[in-house]
Amino acid sequence: MKALVKEHPAPGLSIRDIEEPQIQNTDDVKFKVEFCAICVGETKVYDWNEWAANDPTLELPTVLGHEAAGVVTKAGSDVSVFKPGDRITVDPFIHCGYCYQCRSGHHNMCVDREIYGKRRGAFAEYAILPERSICKIPDTLSLEEGAVLENFGIAMHAVETEAHDPGDLAVVIGCGPIGVLAAKTLMAEGVNVVLTDLKEWRLRAAEKISGCTVFYYDAQRDQTGEYHRPDLGNMAENGTAHRVEQNRPEDIYYSRVAIGRICQRVRNGKVAECNESFAQALMKGKDEKVFFRPSSAAPWAL
Repeated sequence: MKALVKEHPAPGLSIRDIEEPQIQNTDDVKFKVEFCAICVGETKVYDWNEWAANDPTLELPTVLGHEAAGVVTKAGSDVSVFKPGDRITVDPFIHCGYCYQCRSGHHNMCVDREIYGKRRGAFAEYAILPERSICKIPDTLSLEEGAVLENFGIAMHAVETEAHDPGDLAVVIGCGPIGVLAAKTLMAEGVNVVLTDLKEWRLRAAEKISGCTVFYYDAQRDQTGEYHRPDLGNMAENGTAHRVEQNRPEDIYYSRVAIGRICQRVRNGKVAECNESFAQALMKGKDEKVFFRPSSAAPWAL
């Protein structure tokens, strides 16, 4: 079968004829890949930048691709949920199912997890994953939409784990696909949203896509008096939102939070900081400060 392979620690990818994968474990599910989105991680591996070169989870040669949707063609003898013909999407965090975190329901914190697309992936005609790492796509969604359910699920998790009401004001830090999806979800629930990002060009693209107010802080322009601060304090109705301090825009711009693609409610004029590790905060349930990816992203989206 044809596959897109990262063969060597250098820029580029190769289209190769490789052996079609076969069922090896009783819980394996084989599927025909119909769509596979391109994540920024794949672009970094293609460019072979410093991030890719220092990624300890990447094993070359490998087939890339982890945001996939397809149709089941074969299932192992112990598979009980899926059958040939089922339309599925994948969870890129392949958890072991046995460690303390997995048994506690925190599959995303599995100590022995495999990140899909680092040792094997879905930039190919066929792929295989364990039953626990795939999810059925309802008939109301297309396979193309199913390929990005993981992104949407992470955004939904960020939105739903923080209490919010119509008229509140939220800041979404990072304008990648997940950030934009989080912003659109908040807007649909009546929340006033401000998007901010380190890169102005990406912020402008997100503004066009989402229709949100955007906030870009350029320290050099601010010193020259050319910087215009938006009137964020008047965005909320009925006084339900926390006012963002306009005299210090860096309070938003430089606030250190868990990951760049999160939705964090503004509290007392600033984005709350977190001094705990991701694992500590997640296991303690402190989702008001840290939003990590959910245990299974696709079900959150569905």
